[in-house]
Amino acid sequence: MELSIVPENLAAIQAAFASAPDIMLRHLSVAIDEGLLLAQREIAERTPAGAHQLLRKSILAGEAVEYAHPVPGGVMGVVGTSINYAVPVELGTSPHFPPLAPLEDWAIAKLGMERTQAKSVAWAIAKKIATVGTDGAFMFRDGFAAVNPYIQTRLAKAVDDALAEIAGQA
Repeated sequence: MELSIVPENLAAIQAAFASAPDIMLRHLSVAIDEGLLLAQREIAERTPAGAHQLLRKSILAGEAVEYAHPVPGGVMGVVGTSINYAVPVELGTSPHFPPLAPLEDWAIAKLGMERTQAKSVAWAIAKKIATVGTDGAFMFRDGFAAVNPYIQTRLAKAVDDALAEIAGQA
């Protein structure tokens, strides 16, 4: 999933990047870093908490970095996870038979069951998933949508502040 923001005054921003890249990068990096941390929090809060909350705890924000392609003077950041089952949790799945052990662990942790009871519950849940699949949690989609207005506003302010600083030096 990608959230791209291309401001209306892109030509002015690119010119400012060419004349004072350190100032532009400093202002934009701070704004991007703030947005990344906010997105990380919003996504994690929307992430289903399994038995050990591994997926939720694995949602991390990187730091802002400058790039030159496809737009010179761009700044980007990433919020993501390395957990391999994040995509099926995000998007949902078609019917399939899931592994029983994680479902047993979930029943023990979330429902306070003994292992023997948890096996029965895990089997019933697995049969249901095998019949209907799973719904998507859409934690990334909805988390990014929630922070998008803030990020847009914050980046616009960063650009304005950088352009003002550059103009003050001219």
